[in-house]
Amino acid sequence: MTTIEAVNAEPPLGGIRGWLLVLAIGQVLSLLVSFINFVDYYTVATNLHAFQTIPIAAIGELVLHLGVFAVIIYTTVALFSHKRTFRAAYTGQAIAVGSFLLVDLLWVLATTQVVHPDMLAKVVAKA
Repeated sequence: MTTIEAVNAEPPLGGIRGWLLVLAIGQVLSLLVSFINFVDYYTVATNLHAFQTIPIAAIGELVLHLGVFAVIIYTTVALFSHKRTFRAAYTGQAIAVGSFLLVDLLWVLATTQVVHPDMLAKVVAKA
């Protein structure tokens, strides 16, 4: 290799740069916002009272929150460790976060019997 070729040769691509940097910033912010929302949600007295009044619904909702948070953590780790599973993890995260509200709503409605079953069927039909 001549000196000119050595100067013009670009270093091999590696690390997080370009548009991947924007994705990495968004992923870290997603993790932080999820944690803050989780702590904020479970420090409100009304939500803590739900563990006494409707424990099955509250525990199920806690498991859903922890599951989505675990998916976000795994996706963040997969991004920064350059795992091949990142694409699938990111897709799974998008699905988990996007469907969380509907799954949470259906879980609470199904376990608390607050709403008539016909109304639950209408919610599912609209989704």
